[in-house]
Amino acid sequence: MSKNRLHGLDAWRGVAAIMVAIYHFNVNSFMHELTIVKNSWLFVEFFFVLSGFIMMYNYSDGINNREQLLSFLFKRFSRIWPLHIFVLFLFVPVAIAGYVIGNIDPSRFSVASFISNVFLIQSLGVNDGVTWNSPSWSISSEFFVYVAFGLITLTFTKGWCRFIIPSLICFVILTNFSNMGDAYKLAFFRCGYSFFIGCVVYYLYKSKSLKSGTWLEILSVVAVVLTMSLFLIKGNDLIAYCMPFLFCAIVFSFARGDGVISKAMGNNLFIKMGEVSYSIYMTHAFVAICIKSLLLLFGKFINHNFLVKIGNETQVNLGGVLANNLLDIVFLVLVISFSMLTYRYVESPCQRILNAWYKNKKMVETSNLVM
Repeated sequence: MSKNRLHGLDAWRGVAAIMVAIYHFNVNSFMHELTIVKNSWLFVEFFFVLSGFIMMYNYSDGINNREQLLSFLFKRFSRIWPLHIFVLFLFVPVAIAGYVIGNIDPSRFSVASFISNVFLIQSLGVNDGVTWNSPSWSISSEFFVYVAFGLITLTFTKGWCRFIIPSLICFVILTNFSNMGDAYKLAFFRCGYSFFIGCVVYYLYKSKSLKSGTWLEILSVVAVVLTMSLFLIKGNDLIAYCMPFLFCAIVFSFARGDGVISKAMGNNLFIKMGEVSYSIYMTHAFVAICIKSLLLLFGKFINHNFLVKIGNETQVNLGGVLANNLLDIVFLVLVISFSMLTYRYVESPCQRILNAWYKNKKMVETSNLVM
C-alpha cells in the first residue's frame, strides 16, 4: 500500500534523528549549552506523531482482514528488527570489555535485559531502566503500538474518533501513573499518545478546506524552535504533553509540500538524511559509547579523566572549548558515515529479503490452497 514519498517529512525525520543523537552525546560544548539541545529528547515524540501519520497515509484504505493485519505487522517487523538486532549484538563486545575493565552498568547490560531486547519488549516494564542500545526503547513501544493500530483499523473501519479515544486513554494513564519521559515502564502509552494524534493529523491533511503553505510552515517551525529554546522541559511538565500538537503542525504543513521551506528541504542532502534517519537513530548510541570507551582507556594511559560525572549523567570534557566543539562535529560525522553503511548493508537489504521471503511464503500457501 505504498504511496509517493513525502520528502518534506523525510527531511524532518533526518533533522530529528540528528538532534536526538546530539542530545545523547553529552559533551561540554557550545551545542550542549543550547536549551533546544537539552530538550531534544522530545524529538522522539515527533517520530511517534510522524509514524502515526505515515501509517494512516499508507493504510488509509484500512486493514480489512487477518491476512492484511499479519502482512502489515510483518512489514513493520522487517522494517525495525534487523537493524535493531544488528546494533544490539554490536554492544556485546562493548559490554564484555566493560566487565573486564570493571566499568559497566550491570543492570543495563544484563543477560535478562538482552533477551528482552531480542524480543522487543524492553520498554514494557520488564527492566528497571533503559538497557543495551538505549534509544531502542522507542521501537519496542512503537511495534506494540503498531499492533494496536492494526487491531483498531481492522475492528473500526471509519473515522478519526477511533484514534482520539486510544490517545486520550494513553494520556490519562501517562498523567496518572508516569510522564512523558518514560522510556521503560509505561513507554507504550507515551508512544501511543503521540502516535494516535498523528493518525488524526492524516484526516486534517486530507481535508480540502484546510490550507497549508509557506506561512504555516514558518509558523510551525518557529513555534517548535521557540518553545524548545525558551523552556527547559521535563517529562512531567504540561508543555511536554503539548509538544506532540506542535509537531502535528509541522507534519501537517510539510506533508503537503507546497511551501517554500518544504521545497527547499526536498533537495538530495535532506532526502538522504531522511533515508538514513532510522540508522542514525539506532547507531548513534553505539558510536557514542565507543568514543567514550576510547577516551576512558586513553585517560587511564595518560592518567587524565575525560569523563566527568555530573549528577546521573557522564559528560565528556577534553579540557578545551575548541576540542569539545570539534568532538561534537567528529561524532556527527562518524554517526552519519556509519549510518550510511548500516543502511546500505544491513537495514535496506534485510528489509527487502524478509519482505520477499514473506511474499513468497504467502504465494506458496495460496498455490497449495488452489491445488
